[in-house]
Amino acid sequence: MGFLIAALVLGVIGYLLRFRHWAWLVSGYNTSSKERKARYDVVALTIGVGNFAFLLAAIQLLAAIGSLAGVEWAPVAAMVVFVGATIASSSMPTRGIAT
Repeated sequence: MGFLIAALVLGVIGYLLRFRHWAWLVSGYNTSSKERKARYDVVALTIGVGNFAFLLAAIQLLAAIGSLAGVEWAPVAAMVVFVGATIASSSMPTRGIAT
């Protein structure tokens, strides 16, 4: 049940970022100075982070389906992919972020 709740929360966050462009949900953006905020491409930033939230929601959904289906290794595998994707995203070049 926890995986379904996490998937729902991440899906809602992904929607708010991707389609509503709620940039204040992006860590560090809302605390930046006005000069630094002016260097951001807010639409590209929110689309990218929103898409990543959708990806994480999909991973959580797969973990939930595997758990409900009784596949014991599915939640563990999904969490390994979840953590791996999160770590990999922190080292990828990004669009829309001021340098």
